[in-house]
Amino acid sequence: MRTILLVGICALSGAAFAQGKPADWKIYGFAGEKGHETDMFYSASEVTRNAAGNVEVWTKGLAEHRVAHARETMDEATTVRVVQRAVKYVLPYARIKTLSTDQMLASVSSEEIANEATIEPDVRIMYEL
Repeated sequence: MRTILLVGICALSGAAFAQGKPADWKIYGFAGEKGHETDMFYSASEVTRNAAGNVEVWTKGLAEHRVAHARETMDEATTVRVVQRAVKYVLPYARIKTLSTDQMLASVSSEEIANEATIEPDVRIMYEL
């Protein structure tokens, strides 16, 4: 069984981001068992600090099989954008786990898919850190 792996959210604890910015979902880990995996994302554009001084961050989980289908049917313009972004972008997740080129491209495309919001999340969680 794969467990949720939290990455990079604590590093964002000093930043407060304004509401209303474009979606900026970052992959931070995976949950579930083989065949029922969920890709987990946090919203980098909506990290806030509440009145008590704690960091609040929204997360969502997308079924891996739906993300994989969206990746397979991605249009050419989006595919080009993903490749261009992957060349100069370091995923927060890749800072703690070494990713192959294929894993990096899959993760960047997963973030793009999460940003498009065409897949209904299986789970939404607000963490207060």
